[in-house]
Amino acid sequence: MRLHRYLTLSFALVTALVSMSDASAQECKPNDVSDPCVEQATQREYERADRDLNAIYSQVLRKVSVPKTEYVDYPALKVKLAEAQRQWIRFRDSECDAWYKVNEAGTGRNAFQSNCLTQRTADRTRELKAWLEYLP
Repeated sequence: MRLHRYLTLSFALVTALVSMSDASAQECKPNDVSDPCVEQATQREYERADRDLNAIYSQVLRKVSVPKTEYVDYPALKVKLAEAQRQWIRFRDSECDAWYKVNEAGTGRNAFQSNCLTQRTADRTRELKAWLEYLP
């Protein structure tokens, strides 16, 4: 009896979650400025910026994944760059969480947070491109 009730409640919960996810994944037209569509658009922009960042970061790491030379200790440089990247991620996430907090009562809070993530990620990508150009 308890198992039957548990299974029935579980099925109802799963059905509700599936229908909610279907509703939130609505079809958005290009100029749709409704909150769900703006959130989807800003999330897609952030995901694209994050892919670009990861591609450049991987290139930088490959470039410094060489043995120590007379002039540059590449293994130590790689450690420092990885450490800087981890610290930058913590900074970016904290700053963008602050943008969410300041807009917490508004309906556009998620879009503000995603926009912050996109901008900071694009900034970091430019910084890493500069490293890529500077490194021999």
